[in-house]
Amino acid sequence: MKKITFLLALIFMASLGYMGAQNFAPSNTTANIRAAAPAKSTVTKSTKEFPIGERIHKSKSNMRGLTFTPKNPLQTHKPLVSSKGNTAYGAFEYWIWAEFDVDDFEAWSEITYWDDDEIFAGTYLDGKYYAYGWDYDTEDLYYYIIDYTTGEMTSRILFEQAYIVTGLAYDYTTNTMYGLGYEGYGDWLDVTFTVDLTTGDISDIHYITGFTGDWPITFAIDLQGTAYVIDFKMNSSGTQATAPGKLYTMNKATGQCTSKGSTGRYVLGYEQSMAFDLTDGTLYWCEINDGVHHAGQCNWVKIDPATGATTVITEDTDAQVLGLTFVFSGILPCFPVTNAKVEFQSATSARISWDAVAGAIGYKVNEVTVEGTEYIAEGEYISGQTYTWNIVTVCADGESTPVEVSNIYVSVKDNVKTTFTLVPNPAHDKIQVTAATPFHTIEVVSFLGQTILSQTADGTIANLDVSTLTNGVYFVRIISENGVSVKKFVKQ
Repeated sequence: MKKITFLLALIFMASLGYMGAQNFAPSNTTANIRAAAPAKSTVTKSTKEFPIGERIHKSKSNMRGLTFTPKNPLQTHKPLVSSKGNTAYGAFEYWIWAEFDVDDFEAWSEITYWDDDEIFAGTYLDGKYYAYGWDYDTEDLYYYIIDYTTGEMTSRILFEQAYIVTGLAYDYTTNTMYGLGYEGYGDWLDVTFTVDLTTGDISDIHYITGFTGDWPITFAIDLQGTAYVIDFKMNSSGTQATAPGKLYTMNKATGQCTSKGSTGRYVLGYEQSMAFDLTDGTLYWCEINDGVHHAGQCNWVKIDPATGATTVITEDTDAQVLGLTFVFSGILPCFPVTNAKVEFQSATSARISWDAVAGAIGYKVNEVTVEGTEYIAEGEYISGQTYTWNIVTVCADGESTPVEVSNIYVSVKDNVKTTFTLVPNPAHDKIQVTAATPFHTIEVVSFLGQTILSQTADGTIANLDVSTLTNGVYFVRIISENGVSVKKFVKQ
């Protein structure tokens, strides 16, 4: 389904004739876009009536010369709960710059309103609010830099590239502004891109793929640089959601999406807004849930980034917000390493490795400074013994909590002397161990090297009750006069 029904698309189509003398072709940096946009001088302005745009015009014109009063008015503007760190900011009904209490989204306060400009997408960075929108009188698209404390537009730059921007988010791990949007011509294909903070020009443009709905509608990036989008699925008339929206992670370099799970929300608005509160990692969503296109109410929702599951905080609020954002200091926390593991290469060498951490300037392994993401630990390793290392991420402003990684060293020589079988594997209740030679002790060891179970044995066969173990990966260790042997098993 083409996106002619999307408000921003209608705005763009209406604006083509108005800006007749301008060249609307994409910049040379967008070489991966399959075709150039037609020059605006070749396009005739449509005479079609646009009821969505008309609704906004009437709403805005009705308020000219009036003092806007919020639903929960304050006598004078002051931060609602900024000292508690739980204040969100955004463009209420496109053109009112306001702050919101994340615990009660209807408790909001107007900061200012813009007489001619309306915001579609925006995000906070270093005391400023970067945004895209339009002048509703001229229908020209603009890039804005705004003082978030006052709402004053310090820069207002005509945006002439042939794309509609519907989402913005800053990646603190790469110091890059990313955007979500679609081509303003042709098949209205969805794209992701980077943004020049000074000019608003977009580049590094990639088509978004891998989603199952009609198109992605909102965009956020967490502190580790992972981008998230939500899609939606509606009938051809745009009056009914036909499936819940899904949450996806998106590869910013390719546009490829990977599903995290259903939000369980039947999205009823083409325009949505979500953002991370980067101080605590919470993902919030103003789910616009009423009206054929984008008008109406908002459910204030938390999203679990791991699964897509949602929790409604405030339902059916009147605070329809685009360009949702939170203030963030810009200082990244020092994250612990992930996917740490130990591989013994010989009786004197062990390789410890882990994934790189955003913002790290180095690492420590048992207090030894390491620049890369692996460390070779040399020593004399005894077969059957558990060895443990602590890995710490080192950042410019401190260190992470340590991550402990362990493994059991098993020599080839010991394995030859004390071979045994272990059945069943995976196991549920009991396992039977049968060895080639007699053994006197059998143990179950956790993946971290902790001895969970231990019992004596007499002979070459022993049965072990594992029904009380939680599901996971374990090691069975048998000890005999010939030495020690270890095998891995899975408890289900």
